[in-house]
Amino acid sequence: MMVEIPKPGRKLSVVYTWFFSILSVLAVILLINLGFNTLSFNYLEKETLNYYKGSTNLLQATVDMRLSEVENIVNQLGVNSNHIHLMNLSAPGNTHRKFAYPLTRELQTYKIANPLIKDVFISYPDLGCIVSSSGLFDAQPYYYLSDFKGKISLQEWTSLISDAGNRQFDMIRSSNDGLMLLKHTSPIGIGGKPKATLFVVINEAEIEKILASVKISVSPKLTALARIGEPVFSSFGEEDILSAINNFSLGGEIPGSFNDYLVTQTPSRFGHITYMVVNMKNEVLTSSAIFRAISLIGLLICLILGGFLSYFISKKNNYSILEAVKSISKGAKRNTDEYTYVTSYLKSMISEKSEIVDELEKQKRLVKQSLLIKVLKGEELEDDAKTMFRALFIHKLPLPFFAVIIIDIETVDRSQGATWQIESLTSIVEEAIPQAADLQFDVCAIHGNIVIVLNLPCELDADRDLPAEIRSVLDRLPEKFKEGSKAGIGSIYDYDRLTLSYHEAVEALEHAFDNDESQICRYSDIEKQRVGALRPYTSVLTKLDQLLRAKDYNRAEEHIKEIFAEYFNSSDQPEWVNSRKHAFIYFMADALEELQQRGKSIPEDIGIETLLAAKSLKKLKAESINIVNTLRAAESSETSDSEKLIISLKEFIIANYSDPDLSLYLMAEQIHMNHTQLSRLFKKHAGYGLSEYINKVRIEAAKKLLHNPQLTLKEIAGSVGYSSDINFIRVFKKYENVTPRNFGK
Repeated sequence: MMVEIPKPGRKLSVVYTWFFSILSVLAVILLINLGFNTLSFNYLEKETLNYYKGSTNLLQATVDMRLSEVENIVNQLGVNSNHIHLMNLSAPGNTHRKFAYPLTRELQTYKIANPLIKDVFISYPDLGCIVSSSGLFDAQPYYYLSDFKGKISLQEWTSLISDAGNRQFDMIRSSNDGLMLLKHTSPIGIGGKPKATLFVVINEAEIEKILASVKISVSPKLTALARIGEPVFSSFGEEDILSAINNFSLGGEIPGSFNDYLVTQTPSRFGHITYMVVNMKNEVLTSSAIFRAISLIGLLICLILGGFLSYFISKKNNYSILEAVKSISKGAKRNTDEYTYVTSYLKSMISEKSEIVDELEKQKRLVKQSLLIKVLKGEELEDDAKTMFRALFIHKLPLPFFAVIIIDIETVDRSQGATWQIESLTSIVEEAIPQAADLQFDVCAIHGNIVIVLNLPCELDADRDLPAEIRSVLDRLPEKFKEGSKAGIGSIYDYDRLTLSYHEAVEALEHAFDNDESQICRYSDIEKQRVGALRPYTSVLTKLDQLLRAKDYNRAEEHIKEIFAEYFNSSDQPEWVNSRKHAFIYFMADALEELQQRGKSIPEDIGIETLLAAKSLKKLKAESINIVNTLRAAESSETSDSEKLIISLKEFIIANYSDPDLSLYLMAEQIHMNHTQLSRLFKKHAGYGLSEYINKVRIEAAKKLLHNPQLTLKEIAGSVGYSSDINFIRVFKKYENVTPRNFGK
């Protein structure tokens, strides 16, 4: 008997049809979503990586700028007289302290100027001492005070401060708390231990703080490599990554398993150290919210298509068409919102680039303010600093004349510092003093006072009421600044006399404090009120400063006597005594500072404290003349030392003129002095250059040998230190106006 198989009913057929329809539609949706994500990810991945690359390169430039300031320490120490004296001392004693303490203050200046530096110290093995930005220490006790105690053994420490090492900066040790110890050895001549070794403790946390300004969710990671094949620091803490990066830094290729890491295109090179920013490519991309947004967009597209599918299925199952339409509208709205979010995110990425540029501009303003302060205080600038100052000020402000204004602000909270005051005051000054084509200004802070330097088109300012404009500045100050605020205005001078305008503004500010009714005082108004035919007081002090700088101490002493006779014995003007006394002490303090910079010791009973403590004008006059006498004696001692050095150099040349390696550079290295300084010193005392003297000694010796007919020109040239007979003939003819063969004929 045959069994008949029943045919499937209608319900079963409809279910299968719906099932395969839904499955087919979902497959199409997934393919569309996959293609959309692939195209979007490829494009946006490229844009994100380009943004990351540009940001890290900008930050790498900031790190390079900060590290170049560390290199400047070596250049400045190369011509530092205190450092040179300490290297030349062969044994410890009380004499080395008079050079060590001024050098300590200069190292403190280096440390304060660069927040990247945590400590600076110099080891002098012959003296057994260390000069640090924190003070003067014996070599072994300083080991117990250092930040690397517990990380370096005493034996390692002793080896570090006595080993010749390398003349480029080299990384000695790093630690997990963000400290890095760098070493640089001073010239040591031929053999032997170094005369001095410079150590700089770098705070790596400061570099990472700069790198962290890249506005992405994952923070950039810093890696440092020292020497070849020796990774020493990484915030990754993974050996395999360090090895891969090291291969990259040496010009090799990163292995395939490490292609997912992003490395700075141009690493920072600092001595033997290489810095670079490293991140995992996957972390950078996934941290970007834009990729999460793309995934959401793809999901929303699936929901929209699913809504259409639900609509068609609901028709066969009697679902409400209205509900399907609402679902589709809701999905479309969410899709639009996601696209709006992506657009706003791209705009934020562009704005973050401008923030990095603003940070670099801020660093430039700090350098600019530092140079301006040095010029106002009359400090000598190096050639590079002079070039930078003229580029920042003279080129930007081509107007030929300047006037200095000093505002004393009694703040409620001094802890916020002068930098915060400058930022707050600059906007107020911009509103109160219009920056027209004929007037520009810069602002800085000196000794807690705000200093405004106006740049003017002409020397006369009859059409401009500067006191009224400065009064407008004071009126716009916040309430907590207004009470007790005073201002002093100096006269208008050209660039070369900008310091004089600053000193006049100081005197005018002192007068404003002496006169309670006056909030703003102008120096020219003070001069108009003075009785008699006295010369302007600032010009008299300027002449005294010029005499001291010219080292004309006899005339300086007579000039001090004239000042006290003319300006401190006028009984009809007692109100000016305090102001004049303050200005006079300021100029004498500059003379003392100059003496200290030259490495000369100052007696305990002579100093700025002694001048300030003088209770009578007679005592002040005597102390001032005593300072001039001390400067005169110091200059005489320095001249005597230089003459002894010149005599020693001449004796050395006469004894070694036959050495072909004898030259200005070799002798400068032997005595640990810059070759340019040595050449100038020799010419100052001898009347001719050191290289010229070497040639003269050699030519005189050659003239004696030319009388021996058995010697050839080549033999004579070699005997007197010339490696080439052609060079010998050229030099001989230059000095004797005749060739060696024709000499004596």
